[in-house]
Amino acid sequence: MNFPAIIKILGFITVLIGGAMIPSVLVSVIYGEYHTALMFTLIILPVLVMGIIVSRQIKVRVSKLKLREGFCVVAFSWLLVSLIGCLPYLVTGTVDGFVNAFFEATSGFTTTGASIITDVEIIP
Repeated sequence: MNFPAIIKILGFITVLIGGAMIPSVLVSVIYGEYHTALMFTLIILPVLVMGIIVSRQIKVRVSKLKLREGFCVVAFSWLLVSLIGCLPYLVTGTVDGFVNAFFEATSGFTTTGASIITDVEIIP
């Protein structure tokens, strides 16, 4: 199994998720929620730096993945994206506990519509 290729792809996905969070900072600033914008910035910067470092430091050319490697990339991508996605919930205090934040993030990325938040309009 080509573990360096898997890690390189996961680094690239980390950069994509960090970049996808940038509009949240802009919206927070537009609506005057500066504390939320700061919290998102404090999450985005390390995520982007980690992703860039991982994807740049692995010196392997990802040209073709086998089926087993593809399964690993998909499985670990879902876990990684949900872990990164739960950070805003934890940092802003929107939900209590890691499990609830992880559930909320996973539910959002999979678009299942399940939520533990009763009043969605009050969250930043």
